[in-house]
Amino acid sequence: DAALSDYIDIIEDLLERFSNIFIFGHNPVITSVCTLLGDKRINNIPTAGVVAIEFPHDSWEEIDLNSCKIKFFEFLHQI
Repeated sequence: DAALSDYIDIIEDLLERFSNIFIFGHNPVITSVCTLLGDKRINNIPTAGVVAIEFPHDSWEEIDLNSCKIKFFEFLHQI
């Protein structure tokens, strides 16, 4: 039940302390976080989907919306 702003606050705090972070989340907010930050639009991150985002700077203050690179987006396709 976290809000988009909660995720952004957590990411901001973690980016100042760590060079790599891994965040788990639920929809619709986790898709919104990736869409807000990433350079590509993702309509839906399905269950067990994984998205890697590379931040262009080490400081949160230098990061602009949609400026982070989506490195990959993977999920299991149903057969």
